[in-house]
Amino acid sequence: MAIELLSDKIRSFGGTSIDTLNPNDKNANIILSNGNLTATAINTSQKAVRALKGHSTGKRQFEAILNVTASNNMEIGIGTLLATLNNYVGSDAYAYAIECYDGNKIHIGSQVFSGTSLTAGDIVGVCVDFNSRFISFFKNGWILGGTPAFTTIVAGTYYVMIGLYFTNNKCTVNFGATNFSYPIYGFLPWNTP
Repeated sequence: MAIELLSDKIRSFGGTSIDTLNPNDKNANIILSNGNLTATAINTSQKAVRALKGHSTGKRQFEAILNVTASNNMEIGIGTLLATLNNYVGSDAYAYAIECYDGNKIHIGSQVFSGTSLTAGDIVGVCVDFNSRFISFFKNGWILGGTPAFTTIVAGTYYVMIGLYFTNNKCTVNFGATNFSYPIYGFLPWNTP
């Protein structure tokens, strides 16, 4: 509740800069809609999209709503500008993600089970503490795996990333322009400067 009040206060004073998925920083097989907040796959292949705004300090959060999943094969996470857009998010050393179909956390292509699978209608929460260098993933407000997924993320500027595989997989990101469904106390919306 405290984070919602803080978010509302920041928005009311104009302290929020709107973030969206970047139409110029995506695989060609992803289309964006809904003001560049929704990503949809237009064929079956690994592909990703990155957001406009990156962060390297502070404690940030965002949510992703799984609108349509075909075999739940999509990834939600963060990556630097070096992270590939032509493979799954977390396939290289520049991104960290959660795989929705099996709940695996992914980094450098290594997948380790961290909880449970996610399906259409689920809300994936992502909290990143850049100061302590950890990232946690949540399913409908419950932390996956019971602890942070990664506790030593490499320092750098990270952007929200969405990876899609099957045709018509669809995901909508809330960077904090609207209230979160499951706000995490102490973490600011990704939109916050």
